[in-house]
Amino acid sequence: MRSLVDPTAQKKSLLIKLGWIVVLTLFVFSAVAAGVLFIAYKRELKKAEEISMARPIINTFEFPEAQAGKEYKTLIMATVYNFNVKIEGKIVSGLPEGLKLTACQTDFNSPVAKFAAVNSLATCTLEGIPQKSGKYLVEIFFSIPNRLVSAKEIVPLVVNP
Repeated sequence: MRSLVDPTAQKKSLLIKLGWIVVLTLFVFSAVAAGVLFIAYKRELKKAEEISMARPIINTFEFPEAQAGKEYKTLIMATVYNFNVKIEGKIVSGLPEGLKLTACQTDFNSPVAKFAAVNSLATCTLEGIPQKSGKYLVEIFFSIPNRLVSAKEIVPLVVNP
């Protein structure tokens, strides 16, 4: 007795069903992968937004008095709370002749603020021998490289004769 169903048609039908199973499986895996990538993207976007809110805070508001013709050395500091980022410092204007900013370094995970879990502390050394006495307004500037965030402060410096 012969079967009423053609074996070739049965094979074609089975191949079509398998093809649909493969297509549906690929669709499901693609949807899951897209969901995972979307979640990872949102997480990275949130992290980037948080980092963009990181701003340097200058912790130097006055300098100790200097004396003309004598060695002078002091620190200039800035902090970024809750983020480990490099901070760069420079003097924009107002520095007395003979003084210069020599060394700046960033300390990560600095225990400067007890309430901040992680932070960065930039310490720059201002040193030299001031040549002239007078009152100077020194403009200091700190920034986070590759970001459009910075802080500027004008700090008075008195150089006595």
